[in-house]
Order: sequence, then C-alpha cells, then structure tokens
Amino acid sequence: MHAIANWHQLFAYVLHSSSWQQVLSGVPQGSVLGPVLFLIFINDLEVDTTSRISKFADDTKLSRTVVNQADHSVLHNDLDIVCEWADRWQKKFNVPKCKVMHFGRKTTGIEPPYYMYGEPV
Repeated sequence: MHAIANWHQLFAYVLHSSSWQQVLSGVPQGSVLGPVLFLIFINDLEVDTTSRISKFADDTKLSRTVVNQADHSVLHNDLDIVCEWADRWQKKFNVPKCKVMHFGRKTTGIEPPYYMYGEPV
C-alpha cells in the first residue's frame, strides 16, 4: 500500500481555507523513512571527489585545505563533479544560497572565485 494513499490536505490561513485536495505524491512529514531514503539517494555524492564532503539533512559542505593554486584547482574540480552529480540525478544546487568560507589566521593570497553552473559562488 502506498504511504500516502487516500490522504487529503487543505490550506488554511486566518479565516480562509481551500477545499480538500487529494495528496498524489511526496513523503509524509515527520516520517522516519523520509530522511533515510534521502540519505540513501545522496550516498554516492562524494564518488570521484578528493575533498571532504559533509552532509546533514539537505545541507552539503565541500571542504579542503587550500595552501596553493593546485589545492584551489582540486577543490574547484570537486565542485564541478558535485554539480555534475546533481545534473545526473536531475537536481540542482541553489547557487545564491551557496557560500565560500575561509578559515585560518593567515591568508594564502589565493582567493580566486569559485563557480557553480557558471555562476560565481
């Protein structure tokens, strides 16, 4: 039996509401299975990358120590690989929400821009 068979929902705000509509797809909110299925779906995200990838819920972090231009190139290549993974699975990262964060007391002088889908991050 489908998890949401015969489910209906309506939208209500203050004194107004929509009519009841059948739910045709989705994962029930608050389910235990939904997050597990999502983690299985993104489990191969780090294949072919050498940078560290951290995943929590639907947030993904790609990180690496960058001390020279070669490190920057490897990180950018891994970023391209992750974007290709998203394209392959018909997903897309929300580039305006993506950020670059630098850690450390001293700068390396290497801060060229990073790009996703041709857009600067």
